[in-house]
Amino acid sequence: MTREELQRIIDSEPYDFLRTDPHLGKHLMFLTIGGSHAYGTNVAGSDVDIRGVALNSKEDLLGLGEFEHRVDTMTDTTVFSFNKAAKLLCSGNPNMLEQFGNPDELVITYSPTAKLLFDNKNLFLSKRVIYSFGGFAGKLIKEADAKWRAYLYEVEVSGVNPNVKPYIPCGEKRFNKIVMNVIRLYHMLFDILEKGEINTYRGAEHDILMQIRNGDYDYEELRKHTIPIYEARLQADKKETELPDRVDMKQVNELAVTINEQALKVV
Repeated sequence: MTREELQRIIDSEPYDFLRTDPHLGKHLMFLTIGGSHAYGTNVAGSDVDIRGVALNSKEDLLGLGEFEHRVDTMTDTTVFSFNKAAKLLCSGNPNMLEQFGNPDELVITYSPTAKLLFDNKNLFLSKRVIYSFGGFAGKLIKEADAKWRAYLYEVEVSGVNPNVKPYIPCGEKRFNKIVMNVIRLYHMLFDILEKGEINTYRGAEHDILMQIRNGDYDYEELRKHTIPIYEARLQADKKETELPDRVDMKQVNELAVTINEQALKVV
């Protein structure tokens, strides 16, 4: 997706709420792309997921306002308030950190505070990502394993030849996307731990990710050999990474105060 394509989508009528919602509109910091279009694993007909962050309003900061996020299911759009986003970033939330790993051309900014936040994104990187990204991957692995066991049971009771495609689970888009995202999450985590970089677009792994998405892989081979190799690499990264154990909340709070001071000036 190009910047022009992203801008046309955001400017279209279904996204008018971005301009009319009192919590968004003039409070928007930035909007960007999420999901498969951000990872580079989209196919024809893939949903367009818009993600972003909006400054907290004066009512939120000085009054009793409690805006945290706006979700529009019709357009698959989610925009978080800055304060909520900052808390998610501190916890190493994968869906939030992904937004800060997109290339500049896929980030539409509406406020100078967006640049300030992006320039300081590494403040939010800590060893907590081991548990947020690793935990998310582990949850997906359990889901895939359950589907695979159900498939093997069906093979056993039905007499289906498991060597004849299409495989029952590998022919299901949901199953393939689960497995694909496991591999993607591991590689994003490796980049963060080994390089201190958030790289959402997975160009280096594109071919293997698309093979998985298209069902062209052996799940048992991946589960028995690939995942253990990734887990061993992760264990080594835990010991060798230069990331701090946790984010420096003093620095994060200083950044939040600076951004919120600017938010109070929005009229």
